[in-house]
Amino acid sequence: MNQKYRKASEIIEKYFENISVDKMKNAINIKNTWQQILCSIKSRKNAEIGELLAAHTKIIDLKNGLLLVETDHSVYIQTLQMYNSYILKGLKMKIPELEINTISYRLKGSNINLKNVEKFEENKKEVQKHSESEINEKMTIKNDLPEELKEKFKQLKDEIKKRYIDQT
Repeated sequence: MNQKYRKASEIIEKYFENISVDKMKNAINIKNTWQQILCSIKSRKNAEIGELLAAHTKIIDLKNGLLLVETDHSVYIQTLQMYNSYILKGLKMKIPELEINTISYRLKGSNINLKNVEKFEENKKEVQKHSESEINEKMTIKNDLPEELKEKFKQLKDEIKKRYIDQT
């Protein structure tokens, strides 16, 4: 057959050859379970809050126990975070084999992916491993620096302590 023309079946087969059936089943299972859990959320003010969340969220990725979910408005991220422990418990109960430990949310259109989130979490854990005294020792500001630079380093040091150490 001429190389310019291919059968549609060949094109479709080529497109799907690298997709695992098990991964597709897991993806469908996660999506359906996600929808069920969200739809079960009710509140006194809005009985349909769970259905709204389900309609405005989409699962993007799952890697190393971290589920990345996308929403089309920041209000939904805030609402999901309020119900985060309920959602996480539901996922762990219904699909324990996937070992979902954390849910991370992003706004539609942002380029945050699991690689960015994993790097941030690794850096945060690395900083938290060290005691405050170790960090203070390593972050001593040398006296032979100009005063302006010393002040900037002090602000940076305080910000690091506030962001990573004081949270533990």
